[in-house]
Amino acid sequence: NDMLEYGKNFHKEDNAKKWVDGQKKKLEEVQSKLKNLPEVTAFVFDSEDGGDPFTVFEGYTTNILKLIGVKNVMAGQNVDKTWAKTSWESFVQANPDYIIIVDYSTSDRNDGDFEKKVEKLKNNPQLASVKAIKENHFIRVRLSEITPGVRTVDALERLAKEMHPDMK
Repeated sequence: NDMLEYGKNFHKEDNAKKWVDGQKKKLEEVQSKLKNLPEVTAFVFDSEDGGDPFTVFEGYTTNILKLIGVKNVMAGQNVDKTWAKTSWESFVQANPDYIIIVDYSTSDRNDGDFEKKVEKLKNNPQLASVKAIKENHFIRVRLSEITPGVRTVDALERLAKEMHPDMK
C-alpha cells in the first residue's frame, strides 16, 4: 500500500502498480513451491542485551516468515513487543531448526558481525544441544530485509530456498 501511495504522490501510479504486482507474483511463485513442505522453526538473533539474546517476538518479521513456512519460536509467548530480550534457557528450550542472524556488517567498524555472532553461539556450551547449532543452520539477513521495505520479497525468496532445501 505504501508503494501504491508513493506512486500516486509522484504521479507514477502505473510504475508503482507494476512493481507491486511483480512482488506479489514473485512471492506467490515461492509459496507455490512450498505448499507441500513441512514448516520449519527459526530464532531471529539480533544481538545480546545485557548478556541475554535480543530477538523478535510478534509483528512484521514473524508474520512475513509465516509466508514461507517458517515459525518464529518466540512468537505466542505473551510478550507484548515486537523486539525484546529473552533468555538463553528459552532459546535452548525452543530448539529451532534455524537461526536467522541479523548482520550489521555495513561498515569497516562492524565488519564480520555475522561471523562473530555465529562463533559466539557455537562456542557457548550452554547452547550445544540446539538443533540449529548442531547442524550449522545459520542464515544471514540484513535488518532491512526483515523489516518493512522493498527488500522483503527478495529476502523471503532467498530464505525459503535456504530453509527449505527440498523446495523445487
